[in-house]
Amino acid sequence: MDFALSVIDVNRHTWHQCEDLIKPIPHDIYFSPEYLTLFDGKDEAITERFGKNPKMIVYGNEDNYIVHPVLLKPINSLPFYQAQNRDDDTIILYDLVSPWYYGGPLICLQDESAKKQLLDGFFSEFSGYCKEHNFISEFVRLHPLLKNHQTVGGYVTAESKSQIVYVDLTQDLDTIWNTYKQENRKAINRAQRRGVEIEISKRPENIKTFFELYTKSMDRLNADKVYYFSMDFFNNLFSTLGEHAQLFSARYEGQIISSSLLIGMGDYAHDYLRAFDFNYSSVVPNNLVVHNKILWSKINGYKVFSLQGGRTRDDGIFRFKLTFSKLVADFYTYHVTHNPEKYTELCRERDLFDQQQGRLVEQSDFFPDYRK
Repeated sequence: MDFALSVIDVNRHTWHQCEDLIKPIPHDIYFSPEYLTLFDGKDEAITERFGKNPKMIVYGNEDNYIVHPVLLKPINSLPFYQAQNRDDDTIILYDLVSPWYYGGPLICLQDESAKKQLLDGFFSEFSGYCKEHNFISEFVRLHPLLKNHQTVGGYVTAESKSQIVYVDLTQDLDTIWNTYKQENRKAINRAQRRGVEIEISKRPENIKTFFELYTKSMDRLNADKVYYFSMDFFNNLFSTLGEHAQLFSARYEGQIISSSLLIGMGDYAHDYLRAFDFNYSSVVPNNLVVHNKILWSKINGYKVFSLQGGRTRDDGIFRFKLTFSKLVADFYTYHVTHNPEKYTELCRERDLFDQQQGRLVEQSDFFPDYRK
């Protein structure tokens, strides 16, 4: 079979083309052009953390093909790179990353016998394309529910990093409720008795309150600047995703004390971001908010509600999510060095820069190493 590689710049002009490609494949909002265009490079903080200039990599033919969404992260702007005196400063280098939270290759297959040829060609042709276009390395977060780690096995080393918790929404509401741990049901009932009310609204004032609660939460945690989002990002998210994004707010004594963002498409709804006023912890609003997100997702036809995971398999965040469901799925990642020579050179330059700055150079599992 004749297969070819093509690269689509994802923007409003190519939305329909990208939608037609993912439509025949079980997919999720993270693969949609609407979501990908949120990372358009206009917000420097977003670009630094998540990447920009979304692209859909396509390999195959009309009936059998692979789609692989990626974002670009500039290398030239990194401090260690800028510190070098270079003759080639017109050459722009990038890393590739999958969309946050999840991405990776998805496969549309009409002819099962074409699968090996398709995958062989994709990994070979795409790596050659990356080297030609100065894409040095690639880090991919695979989708734990779509299980595309099974697709890439044998071509890259997919590593199990953690787990996510999810709720099976095909169950009836009573079964879902009874699956909650008793402590969770008690917390939900306590919040309701205390008078906490849930509203679903994307009014500007609610979005602004969510932004303020989220920012204060990051301040309280002394989070790195890359974990902050701008008000423009949230406004753009709700405007661009439309019905695929909902905002849940817990109101207590007339004041919003907890707020949470849901995004979803197809079969999957996601607990995307949450924030609350720590001063109202005793009212336990978060349990009630998540419970209402699950109910809303069930009523609106989603089949799975993903609570995502925690920092580790046994931290407080993960244990909180397990009070809603015992169902877990493994989260895999993989990485590829498309230009090993340049990668080694960049790592060496980063280590030298750290030495010059008086920082200890340590071995690290972080990838790519020059971003550690």
